[in-house]
Order: sequence, then C-alpha cells, then structure tokens
Amino acid sequence: MKPLFILRKLFFPLALLFSLPFLILGTKKVLELRKSAQDFSGLEVKISVHECHLSDLEVGDRCYLSASVFDPNGYFTPANFNYYWSVSSTGSLLKLSNLSGQVTDFIVLEEGVGDLVVTAQSMSFPDMEPVIGSLRVSTVLPTVTPTLSLLGDVNKDGVVDIFDLVIVGANFGNRI
Repeated sequence: MKPLFILRKLFFPLALLFSLPFLILGTKKVLELRKSAQDFSGLEVKISVHECHLSDLEVGDRCYLSASVFDPNGYFTPANFNYYWSVSSTGSLLKLSNLSGQVTDFIVLEEGVGDLVVTAQSMSFPDMEPVIGSLRVSTVLPTVTPTLSLLGDVNKDGVVDIFDLVIVGANFGNRI
C-alpha cells in the first residue's frame, strides 16, 4: 500500500511538472495571437466592379460593386467588417442604392468626375482604425449620332434606284 500512496502523492506534482511547458507555450501563443489581432497595418479594401466598365459610363448606366478587406499579402480577411459607401463629387454624379453593406450598386445621374469611397469598420475590433478604399469614376453624357437618309431610299444603301421601287412594289397595299 505504501508505494500506491507515494505514487498518488507524487502524481499531482509530476502532472504539473509535465504540463508546465505546454501551459507556457499555450500562454505564449495566446499572447502572440492577441498581438497579431491588434496589428492591422497594411490592410486594404479592394472594390470589385461587376457588369459595367468604369471607363465608359454614360448617364443612366447602372453598375454593381462589392468590397472586401485584404491583408498585405493579398489574402482575404475573414474578420467581421461593416462597409459604408459614399460618393465625393460636385453635383449629383451617382445615386447609390445601398449606403451600407458589402455590396451596392449605383446609377449614373450626370456627367462628371468623382470618387466612390467605401469605409470598412471592424466589428470584432472596434478600436481599430477604419480601412478605406476608393475608385475614381468618370461619366459622360450619352452620345447621339445623327443619321442622314435619302427620301425614297427604302433599302438604305445610299442610292434611290430601281431596287427601292421593287421593294415598294412588292409591299404595295400591305399594312404595317
């Protein structure tokens, strides 16, 4: 019985001694994680453009956008962010449909140049500085190309000739 008693008495100190390195390493790892979680330098917001080309936007065009936060290595950051959209321009260049959220769309209201800005605020780390991204947007008025046509040029080949009369004769008496 005496060996069992000694073994029981030594069990807790031995278990503590055995687990001490793991406790130290675990504590060190937690501190490293906390430090890395607070080091947000180099994060950037990337804005993706969908179903439009920013180089040829005309008044009345609609464009869809999404935003995501990436780390300095270009990897998506899965942290919990709120996104806020705004437009900086003279006049009413664009009308945003959603002012908050990861996805929004806008419609071009007038000709001009402005900046589309998205601000990402961390919900997990409220003390973190917001991450801001922006796009330069340039819009133009739609181009209207006048077309000239000759009266009587039914087939639109630029010449009034017998072929136009054939088309008229073939359709004589028909209703639209």
